[in-house]
Amino acid sequence: MSHFHATITITVAVALSTSSPSPAADVDFHRDVRPILVKHCVACHGPRSHKAGLRLDAATLIHKGGESGRAVVAKQPAQSLLLTRLTTNDPALRMPAEAKPLSKNDISVIRNWIVGGAVIPTNETIPASPEDHWAWKTPGRSQRLTNGDNPIDVYFDAEHRKQSITPRPAARPEHLLRRVSLDLVGLPPTRKQLHDFLTNPADPTYAKNVDRLLKSPHHGERWGRHWMDIWRYTDWFGLGKEVRYSQKSIWRWRDWIVESLNSDLGYDRMVVDMLAADEIAPTDLDRLRATGFLTRGFNLFNRNYWLDDVVEHTAKAFMGLTLNCCRCHDHKYDPLSQDEYYSWRAFFEPYRVRLDSLTANTSPDAPAISRVYDADLDAKTLFYIRGDEKNVDKNKVISPVIPSLFGSFFQSAKPINLPPQAWYPGLNTLAVKSQREDITRRVAANKKRIADTGKRLEAQQARLDKIGTKKTPQALFSDDFKMARPRDWQEIGSPWTIVDGHLHNQNQSQNGKQSRYECTQLPPRDFVATSKFQITGGNTRSIGLCFDISKPGQFNVYISPSGQQVSLAQTFNGKNTYPGRGKQAVKNGEIYEVTIAVRDRLVNAWVNGQFRLVVKLPIPRRDGRLGISTYQATAEFLRFSFSALDPAASLFTNLESGKNSTPPQAVITRESLLSTIAGLKDELALTEQDLGVLALESRSLASRVAAERARYGLDKVDVAPLRKTAAADQLRHEIAAAELAVKRAERKLAAATGNNNSKTTQALKTTADQARKTLDQKRATKPGTKYKPLGKQFPRQSTGRRTALARWITSPANPLTARVAVNHIWTRHFGQPLVDSMFDFGTRTQQPDHLELLDHLATEFIASGWSMKKLHRMIVLSRAYQRESKIDVTDPAETTDPDNRLFRRVQVRQMEGEILRDSLLSLSGQLDATIGGMVLPSAEAENGLRRTIYYRYARDDKFKMLQTFDAAGVEECYRRHETVVPQQSLALANSRMVQSLSGAIGQRLSVPSHSAFVTAAFETILGRGPSSTERSITIEACDKLAGQLASQGLGPVEVRTRVHRHVAHVLVMHNDFLIIR
Repeated sequence: MSHFHATITITVAVALSTSSPSPAADVDFHRDVRPILVKHCVACHGPRSHKAGLRLDAATLIHKGGESGRAVVAKQPAQSLLLTRLTTNDPALRMPAEAKPLSKNDISVIRNWIVGGAVIPTNETIPASPEDHWAWKTPGRSQRLTNGDNPIDVYFDAEHRKQSITPRPAARPEHLLRRVSLDLVGLPPTRKQLHDFLTNPADPTYAKNVDRLLKSPHHGERWGRHWMDIWRYTDWFGLGKEVRYSQKSIWRWRDWIVESLNSDLGYDRMVVDMLAADEIAPTDLDRLRATGFLTRGFNLFNRNYWLDDVVEHTAKAFMGLTLNCCRCHDHKYDPLSQDEYYSWRAFFEPYRVRLDSLTANTSPDAPAISRVYDADLDAKTLFYIRGDEKNVDKNKVISPVIPSLFGSFFQSAKPINLPPQAWYPGLNTLAVKSQREDITRRVAANKKRIADTGKRLEAQQARLDKIGTKKTPQALFSDDFKMARPRDWQEIGSPWTIVDGHLHNQNQSQNGKQSRYECTQLPPRDFVATSKFQITGGNTRSIGLCFDISKPGQFNVYISPSGQQVSLAQTFNGKNTYPGRGKQAVKNGEIYEVTIAVRDRLVNAWVNGQFRLVVKLPIPRRDGRLGISTYQATAEFLRFSFSALDPAASLFTNLESGKNSTPPQAVITRESLLSTIAGLKDELALTEQDLGVLALESRSLASRVAAERARYGLDKVDVAPLRKTAAADQLRHEIAAAELAVKRAERKLAAATGNNNSKTTQALKTTADQARKTLDQKRATKPGTKYKPLGKQFPRQSTGRRTALARWITSPANPLTARVAVNHIWTRHFGQPLVDSMFDFGTRTQQPDHLELLDHLATEFIASGWSMKKLHRMIVLSRAYQRESKIDVTDPAETTDPDNRLFRRVQVRQMEGEILRDSLLSLSGQLDATIGGMVLPSAEAENGLRRTIYYRYARDDKFKMLQTFDAAGVEECYRRHETVVPQQSLALANSRMVQSLSGAIGQRLSVPSHSAFVTAAFETILGRGPSSTERSITIEACDKLAGQLASQGLGPVEVRTRVHRHVAHVLVMHNDFLIIR
């Protein structure tokens, strides 16, 4: 609000809404009124700025008023200047100035507070200035909470006595066991664990269960998801394979979080590693994964957006500071300036993201750790006037310093000299090891190829000894399209016509439908098929060779000029997926011959004799036709044939192993066998020669590693002779590799002789000439001391800025970090926080009711080595945590403490979507308990068996069911907000996943006795036994459904199984399954 004019007289009659959210007596200043004033008024009438001498951040100060006198008159809203200025119709007088008027609901709240007497809260604390705010003061240990008992209970026992409140009794043992199990590991207890606990539910037994759960590897998964919410975890997303946000290997950060929580790594160490592991432990690949916190912020398009996110969420996540509010101007509420926003940004200005490869493969898709490093040690932070990146204040010099509110750095940033393995990743032991292993794998593959080729050579030689000179046709079907053969083909889609001895099809329609020419003769299970065609023009999308064509769908190997690729498309029940793609130059007007060989689910494809595609079909095959196809294409077909695949023919499981292969022969003659044998001998010789090249490559790698280690001081030896050896060994390897490349190029050229595609032949000739030229150059080279480095090098220093910031954030003297962390952990156990805001501990957040407890827990947290497991244990062993969640309307406390601010009972909570799915998997006995690993496709979560944390979770790609059950926001999620909506019940009823898993639970528990099954089902699914009424109703339902199914002719076992699957599904839809009591 703007200032109240000193001479204003109250002449406006106040017309207020008659609707009110609550009676006047129920309005509480701190709970109801102050949040409204903080949101709309305190920026101008608060501790930082009190225009017209008026402050509205405390009830006492509102009564005191400003230059115009008292702002409120108790029980007289019409005489209260505050209400008058909020409701006047005169825009020049109405407050807030230059802003939207307050809502009718907000005004009603303020009016009711005044009507109720404008009550000033008891013991209201009024900061003399923003600097005196409770959160800026270092937390202290409470002496009265250190008597040896659980400090949580000591505190609340005293509070309850003070308020004359009796807390709720302890929860039922079965409810408590389920609560603590879901809280600590995110999985319900087993029936055996339930029975064991109910036999002896005493405190020692409960404590043993707590310790068991804290030791479980699933604890890290449960709490890893909580911290991933807070730290804004997201898998990468972009366009195609282009990474635009986050990183492809970000899942390694997720694994680090889970592992760190399981090992009880100190929270302070976790924060430090996430912000600065590259400076503190620059060669420790395990710790470098932690910097995923910063690589997650990667933004391909806008560096300012990237750093804005980093500034905002490092401050919010670790310290509860809303620094983002002063990006464009000084903070309106907290003593934080715009300069200090950019000073915080300066800590991060130099850093960038890089990928340290974990294998010899350095492509973007290769296994790697995404980590940060300071790329520009002299990076300048610009000051943007009003936050406009186009309007730079060139006179401002920004340095990395903490906000003055907290004093000064206890230790300023100092540049850090990095070890060679940090700025030269190729020297890293793991990187060198992976290259050696890669060579070893290729050697093993070649040896296997030699053995396989030898067997094939023996088999072909044996066949040669038996075959005569007469041709033995092996093709089961062939057609050169010289004439129409309507009995052999069925047309689908646009017309197929034979003109001038060629089959033509024009399918240029944009309606996206495929045209097919299906052969009516079914092929054998394992076959070779060839289609030769010419693209005759147009905006061709694809021309394919289809197989297993049947009612549910088909497989289609096609080439695409528009996509420059050869791919396999899978169509099943109207849905297209693409399990295999390969690169292939395709041009209109040229002739192509596509050959596919299929054995069971393994598909190999050649284009013009070149091996181009390997696919292991993801689903079982179906018997069906073969055919040729067009999709938005114009083409003419010259020949089509298929034959049985020779059992002796080898198919390949990867492109590397088949790169020099030729398609299996469709017709075998003595001449073709001799040609095949000659080809196999050539292949054998080339593979043996490749073994020699690999031996030289291994020697070259060892020499270069030795030279580089000596060069950069890792080994204290004379580097000069090592450099000469490295250069000589590298040259030997390059000459041998060039000789092999010449032989391979000449072989391909010889194989293409006679090919009527002159462009292809010319391209192969050019390749062979270039290979010979390269060989001549290598042979002419004289050995020296130069050799290829082991990879890219990066700056040899880091600024140390992020280390200094991380050390300060986690300093025991920092007043915020431990408080924020404790508040997060507390909230996720109790369902309600100690500090209402999870990310803003600034002056807009009133001093919490239980600050003494919060501060004591924070200091104990620090003293314990920032051990989260010790804090978990203290919380869940407290009587406060173990109380029941029942709301008793006859309890007087429900009137005096309706919001449970005194934690006299435990809040009822609802399962998150992840825990719902994981619980079903666990109870069905199907959960794959593997910890960690690569991110899994979100589409597989429907039928997958891993915990939900391992499935892809990105802005545009996440398991859809999670969104129904309050999924975490990718951009920000400091606390999930529970919703109760009809879609949740519908999802439980209709989801195929829920139906399948609940049915599996029922089938797993099924026994001949309905009564025994009902007991087992209630105890397993709901974590409690059935009441007598529930038991009788459920047994009656089982009997009734069993009778209906039996009348349909089903056998007794099938009837019982179906009934029990159905009952289990009904129990999963029960409220007691979804909620945590």
